[in-house]
Amino acid sequence: MSSSPRAAGGAPTDLSREVEGLIARWAGVIVRAARQYGLDASEQDEVTQDLRLRFWGLLERAEAGAPAINATYAMRAASSAAVDLVRRNRMRRDAAHEEVSPETAGAVTVEDDLAARLNEAIDTLIPSRRLAVRLHLDGRSLPEIARILKWTEAQARNQVYRGLADLKAHLREE
Repeated sequence: MSSSPRAAGGAPTDLSREVEGLIARWAGVIVRAARQYGLDASEQDEVTQDLRLRFWGLLERAEAGAPAINATYAMRAASSAAVDLVRRNRMRRDAAHEEVSPETAGAVTVEDDLAARLNEAIDTLIPSRRLAVRLHLDGRSLPEIARILKWTEAQARNQVYRGLADLKAHLREE
């Protein structure tokens, strides 16, 4: 399923088309940044998703006639997103520093399967809720989410809670 934001009728919005155009335009920069930090293809997808969020927020805040995203910004944003992912991965590894024993190996496989199902379910959410829920599940606080997405704190809370409710309903259906 595509991760591009869509209008209520399912058609891509002008902003989502612009964001996807930027992602396509700067794809080489994204790949180079991911490779520079030793990230694999799935992690490169995470960097791309992070850049979608950054580009989306930047374009929403931009005034009419504002300059387009240039090469310098794209390179710095891609590098920053890759570094952020490396740090998150390091924190996850540190948190799970215990070695996986043969007795718990099956549990790890189940956890990986659940994580994949959760990501697929998140992709079904409407764009604003998907962004808010991903940031929330990434450990961001409501004030941080509001700041990143340029929303009020009440708006961020609303989108996170509604997104989580939608997510729970979707997972129950499965």
